[in-house]
Amino acid sequence: MVAIVYYQDLSTLTTNLLAIMVVKQVFVNVFEYFSERILIGRKIGQVDRLFAEPIKQAALVGDVIEEADLKMHCEIEKQLCMAPPPTTLVFYYNEGII
Repeated sequence: MVAIVYYQDLSTLTTNLLAIMVVKQVFVNVFEYFSERILIGRKIGQVDRLFAEPIKQAALVGDVIEEADLKMHCEIEKQLCMAPPPTTLVFYYNEGII
């Protein structure tokens, strides 16, 4: 944390603190987005590689039902890899204030 002594009025202090909170929140959200994208993207890539060969084999054989079934299971596995939705809309107190 940075401690700054203000010899200015309260409105300038409020504006500066609000700007700091917004910039901090933007950085936190960008970090969370990319960290989840990397972690979940890796898991989804593994699922794609797992189902790629069986789907290709079903397409070569011409078994339309088996191919559709494998694609459906692939999509279900991708959904299971994703993080569950949060139960609250405000995760931290400072997000509620902003």
